[in-house]
Amino acid sequence: MSSIKLFYFPISPPARVVNFFAAASGINVEIHGVDLTKGEQKSAEFLAINPTGKVPAIDDNGFHLNESQAIARYLGQKFNSSLFPTDPQQRAKVDAANETILQLAFTPSGMLTYYKAFAARFGKTIEPATITAQEETVKANLSQVSELFFKDSPNFVVGTSLTIADITLGTILAQITTVIAYDLSPFAPLQTYFNNLKKNEAFIKSHESFFTLAKNFQ
Repeated sequence: MSSIKLFYFPISPPARVVNFFAAASGINVEIHGVDLTKGEQKSAEFLAINPTGKVPAIDDNGFHLNESQAIARYLGQKFNSSLFPTDPQQRAKVDAANETILQLAFTPSGMLTYYKAFAARFGKTIEPATITAQEETVKANLSQVSELFFKDSPNFVVGTSLTIADITLGTILAQITTVIAYDLSPFAPLQTYFNNLKKNEAFIKSHESFFTLAKNFQ
């Protein structure tokens, strides 16, 4: 059986969520680059895989799926990934934490990064007041994340092992600290957590190409 094809662009946080999840779960994926800066996501070939024209997407022997969290759940179930607990109550805690991180950290921080680093490249002008307001939102939200989690261990969002919540949070923290040099020092638990996560082998493996390419966007 052929390996799962992952359509991927390193700068995309959702794409890296899938790559990080696969690496941490020991799932082999075949990377197929889709260069968003060249508009390759609009090609007929890619649109046949994902009609929304966004990364990530996968092709599992003809089964096509998009949306990073849906892909992670699919891979997790198919390969029995430990990043999704089997105990219903523990799974519910992880799911709730992941949803909170998506709302408080992933989406707002991703938007701030877009405003500050990418918008101008795509011909968009963002008003300074809009950027300032987004900075305040991210600051308040990351403070809340820092207070809500890391109770069982300073190294994990919830519990004492890596879960999908860590994949989601770690990916967006890599984005903002690398692309826009966001300072996490005001959020001590969050900074400690991320410093530890950066030593994780799966994190290193799945972010190598990101750190190389990100230099062009800083």
